[in-house]
Amino acid sequence: NVMPSTIDPAFNLTIENASSTDYTLTIMTWAAVIFLPLVLLYQGWTYWVFRKRITRSEIEKAATAVH
Repeated sequence: NVMPSTIDPAFNLTIENASSTDYTLTIMTWAAVIFLPLVLLYQGWTYWVFRKRITRSEIEKAATAVH
């Protein structure tokens, strides 16, 4: 039993009924293989785009340039 029921032993959560099917695990593996590199590439791209720190003087200079 992974999680025993306090109401009725028929409602116990076992390893067998708590695990996913082979089909579900296959789909999730392929989803991870496809989307994990995309997420990592996106994170790398956003890090590259926003890598420069902005100081207060740069914000004030931009604010005065708008007016």
